[in-house]
Amino acid sequence: MARQKSNQLSLLGLNAPRLDPKAPRAERMGAVEAQHWRPRPASGSLWSVEGHRWVDVQGGALPVLVGVDEAGRGPLAGPVSVAAVIFDPGTLFCAENAKWVGWLDDSKKISHGRRQKLFGLITTHAAAWSIVHMHADHIDRANILQATYDGMSMAVEEVLGWSGQAVQWPGRPAALRQAPFEGGQTPEQCWYSALVDAQNPPLGADRITATGWSEALTSALVLVDGHKPFKVAQSSAARLTQQPVVKGDALSFHIAAASILAKVSRDAIMAHLDGIWPEYGFAGHKGYPTVPHRTAVHTHGHSPVHRKSFKVTPP
Repeated sequence: MARQKSNQLSLLGLNAPRLDPKAPRAERMGAVEAQHWRPRPASGSLWSVEGHRWVDVQGGALPVLVGVDEAGRGPLAGPVSVAAVIFDPGTLFCAENAKWVGWLDDSKKISHGRRQKLFGLITTHAAAWSIVHMHADHIDRANILQATYDGMSMAVEEVLGWSGQAVQWPGRPAALRQAPFEGGQTPEQCWYSALVDAQNPPLGADRITATGWSEALTSALVLVDGHKPFKVAQSSAARLTQQPVVKGDALSFHIAAASILAKVSRDAIMAHLDGIWPEYGFAGHKGYPTVPHRTAVHTHGHSPVHRKSFKVTPP
């Protein structure tokens, strides 16, 4: 029976990868998209967005999916960074993009060099993307879990084109800064060169975004890496349908792309901060509680970008 079902799926042109994060990449990546995008869009199809759907010239419709992931919940210093990504179905199933789409995976499973290449490809080819950095002062005020949720809500609002009509929920960082992004800029130039120095450390949050929407989407299905949805009281994004996906960065193109944007952007921030406070070695450990980092904190005290609410155990 299982073999017959597999043959039927093949004849129908359906993509049915396994929801098993431990399976080989070719057997698992895209399993989440396959739940919502069946049958698999034909290569070369042209899609436009209408409200909350992708619609092709033949009238076929697919839901708009948003992948969300974070980087940096565990470090003692620096921001927790959240990214949101929307892909046009034609991008994922276009022959000319097959090579780099085939690289998408959990960012921790990809080499540094490949992550850097994918960052540029994702920001070039995604229909919309956004990265939000929630800085240490907001983490200390809200706690790390809520700060992560706040970043997810803001990133989703950005990627859907809702920033102009976003609900100003209690605790939303008032000093939100938007940095420009151009393909020729390096990440550290984009976010931090003009935004931070030793006398003026980051405050609240900042963001970068690139969206192809001419007007805001009405809704979407948000794919969140993890086992539960994010919660932000009164947030515009609270009305969206969410699908938490455990190990989602190993199962979804959208979540994997978001994980790469979040990690590459945060790593660039920590490398830049290393030049401002070299005594902490941020470029090496990225703010995580390694022995050298904890030793530096006990020797020099906290820098302006350390999370004061995090306990630093003796080295």
